[in-house]
Amino acid sequence: MHRSIRTLAAAAVLGTLAVSFSTEARAQGSASQTIQATAVVAEGLAIANLRNLSFGTVFPGIDVTIAPTDPTSGHFRVLGGAGAEVQLTFPALPSLLADGGGNDMSVSFTATENPTDAAGTGTACDTGTGCTATLGGETGQLHVYIGGTVSPGDPQAAGNYSATVTLNAAYTGN
Repeated sequence: MHRSIRTLAAAAVLGTLAVSFSTEARAQGSASQTIQATAVVAEGLAIANLRNLSFGTVFPGIDVTIAPTDPTSGHFRVLGGAGAEVQLTFPALPSLLADGGGNDMSVSFTATENPTDAAGTGTACDTGTGCTATLGGETGQLHVYIGGTVSPGDPQAAGNYSATVTLNAAYTGN
């Protein structure tokens, strides 16, 4: 009987050791952990026309240039995710202003972009190829000022001349 109890006790100890070893071996042979997959969706982009580009009254044969820093320069405001990078482009800029009666006048453009509303301290933006800019870190806005030069012919028919200037903005993902 002592022998049976000893055998039973020994078997219980060995069984416990076997269970301990097999549990430990499994824990070391495989493991798992989790992480969270997250994403923040940026605000949609919006562009507002704050001021049209106005060359004012021009005279035949005399070019007029408006710098992006001038008070009559064109002014767009881009709104979106604060600190986000955007690509700015001016698709199909006109090379002519037209009066609607078959007369036209040459025009070319220059632009600057600025994350604050201080015309004149911005970074040049090539109107032909566009530029990459960052929306203001706290406000999520960017101001784009556009100027240019009109070249009326000599003679140039009197009238009101205009053309549409379009600014596109798209997130770059940076």
